Amino acid sequence: MVTALIVENVDRTVEFYEKALGFEVVGEYRHDDVRFFANMANGDYHIYIATGKSKVPRNIRRPGHEDTEIYFTVDDIEKVHARLTADGFQVGDIENTFYKTREVKLIDPDGYFLAIGQRVE
Repeated sequence: MVTALIVENVDRTVEFYEKALGFEVVGEYRHDDVRFFANMANGDYHIYIATGKSKVPRNIRRPGHEDTEIYFTVDDIEKVHARLTADGFQVGDIENTFYKTREVKLIDPDGYFLAIGQRVE
């Protein structure tokens, strides 16, 4: 499964995922030197970033993607949190969840909620 995000500006979103989560562009499509699609990867994770119109009718769409959370698992949440904070990303505190993870949350430039978690025993 691949997560596909519809965004306003592919370049801005690509830069965010490169800096915040270490993704790399592994494929892209351009037209008239404008990037309108990027396939990004970080290990086994892949994200498609594209411009375009959403097929969800406006009357049921929620602004800022409040109905979407993208979850990433990591091995060392302390390290990820420290790096995100040091790099100036607005990230919440690490929280312990009832479902046995430690997580931080942040929002990408297009309003998608991101959760980054480490499983704990």
